[in-house]
Amino acid sequence: MDELYNTVKFLIRCLVDNVDKVDISSEVSGKKVKFIVRVPDNEMGKVLGQGGKTINAVRAVASTLARRLGKTKVQIMVESL
Repeated sequence: MDELYNTVKFLIRCLVDNVDKVDISSEVSGKKVKFIVRVPDNEMGKVLGQGGKTINAVRAVASTLARRLGKTKVQIMVESL
């Protein structure tokens, strides 16, 4: 689980300018993992990307890693601070 959390954290922090203001929490329920990513309003566009392409790419990477770690579902929600 730590490997998955660290990967999501790394990918999100690479996208923003102010990494100190990024907050990522996770909840595990059986084989499901839910990440809640909180970023400042001015960083939302960088994390989401045009049409959600960037966050969907992060979800794809996280889902692939999660399957390798024995998890079946990954959910990543992005909220503003």
